[in-house]
Amino acid sequence: MSATRPSKLRRTFFADLEHIAAVQRDVDDAAQVHASAAAALQLAQAEYDATKLELQIQRDRLRGLFRSSDAVRSSLRTLATFPADLLSMIFVHGSTDRPQEDDKPWHLVAIDIEAFQLPYRVAAVSRHWRQVARSTAQLWTCICIPSSESDVQSTGPNSTAYACLLEHVKLHLSLSQAASLDLIWDLTLSRSVSQDASTCSREDKQEDVFHSKLFQLLMRHSSRIRSFLLETSADVGYDHDTNHFGGPHVTTVIHHILALLRCRTPKLVELAVKCLHFCVISDDDFWENFPEMEFPVLLPHAPNLRRLHVLDAPIVVRRPHPGFHALTELDIQLTIYTINVVHLWDTLVSAPNLDRLWLDLKVDDEEEFDFEVEVPTSLPVSTIALSQSVDSPFNLVTLLDRLSLPNLSSLSIKSHMVSSLTVNDALASSNSSLTISGYMGLGAEDLAILQRFAAVEAVSFSLATAKMDDHALFELLCDAADPMWPRLRRLSLRGVASDSVERDGVLQLVRARNLHRDSESAEYTPLDLVEFDKYSVPTHVAIQVEEIMGARCKLLD
Repeated sequence: MSATRPSKLRRTFFADLEHIAAVQRDVDDAAQVHASAAAALQLAQAEYDATKLELQIQRDRLRGLFRSSDAVRSSLRTLATFPADLLSMIFVHGSTDRPQEDDKPWHLVAIDIEAFQLPYRVAAVSRHWRQVARSTAQLWTCICIPSSESDVQSTGPNSTAYACLLEHVKLHLSLSQAASLDLIWDLTLSRSVSQDASTCSREDKQEDVFHSKLFQLLMRHSSRIRSFLLETSADVGYDHDTNHFGGPHVTTVIHHILALLRCRTPKLVELAVKCLHFCVISDDDFWENFPEMEFPVLLPHAPNLRRLHVLDAPIVVRRPHPGFHALTELDIQLTIYTINVVHLWDTLVSAPNLDRLWLDLKVDDEEEFDFEVEVPTSLPVSTIALSQSVDSPFNLVTLLDRLSLPNLSSLSIKSHMVSSLTVNDALASSNSSLTISGYMGLGAEDLAILQRFAAVEAVSFSLATAKMDDHALFELLCDAADPMWPRLRRLSLRGVASDSVERDGVLQLVRARNLHRDSESAEYTPLDLVEFDKYSVPTHVAIQVEEIMGARCKLLD
């Protein structure tokens, strides 16, 4: 063995001893830490046990308090002792603050079943609630009168339903006290189609008696009516080929409507009357044989009337009449009547503050009168929508040329009326919204007339698959030197047919006004919104338009 080997072993041994000593020190330190942790754990365990016990004590105490409060609440009978004034406010809020559909016409006669049942539901909770509900007048001001359905085992009128509806209306009129009333009435005539003459006569008389009682009841409260929406029609069970359908029974209902409209209505703000009896009424007394006979003065005192909508109910004005100085919206649709021009002028003159006007009617301007017809010189309206059949003797668009319309900003007409349209300088510079709809197409000559609306910013075409010369349209719109409608921001196309092969006019327009626009020299503004349906713009073109416009491109249903 060499002399160096023991020395190496000795050095290794000493190194191991030093390492053992170091590890021993670590073990001693760990033991001390463990001892400290064990002591802390004992203290924490004691604290944990103490807090656990305290938690259990508090939980037991809370359960005891709950039991005690439940006992007190049961003895107090909260529902029965809730403050009447606060409970009344809750009832009113629940009955009036209901979600409204933005696109729902105000004159739509639709019975809200939940609103219809709400007063009765809250009144059924307890005696206290019933007392508060019956003393809260505003809870009963909205009177919904649904159509009375026929009996299941009989095709005749439902006597039980008639009695219930009468009691329903009487209750609302009584409990609403002197508050203003909102009436929504679905007056659907629900008689049978019995071929037995005596049965028909008995059922007609039964329904006539019911309507007479109901109208008489409402007429006594006409001065309280704030809103009145009425729609009368025939039940689907009617026989359209019998005199039973088109005879005196319908006329009786119309007499009741006229009688109600001849009452004073100082609080009336909204009125909509829709007569959907589209059959030919043979009775000369239907609507007082309008327009052959002199019509009674309707709404003789309605100083607060703001909105009026009539459909096939000739509620028009004939002077002398006090007028409707608060009226701002007027919508007259008469599809089965031809009125004389005096009715038209007198109706427009009666509303000196009219803002929105919709007309869909036939006017006869050839009748001669033994008095001077007063024609208005101007109208303050901002919106006009005109519609009539192709064979109408008087073209309504002539109103735009005859009258001064300094505030007009929105115009809607039918496509077949464009050729008769005269766009004067005032109309061209004021109107900013244009809507063309109908079943007839538009040619280059029509587009040349529409081009005169230099200030238009929004244009909508809805042609029900009728053809339009879109090649000429988009050629005019894309003309860099003299573009058509230079302020155009919104364009809508629906049901527009075309003989064009490419049908990419919308794409060319978007490129011209939104991509290739020189901001310093451009004579037009970029488009903010382009919307169309699949019929008007092919899919491959629509995809490219959407790539450019993004969210500002909308596909219509």
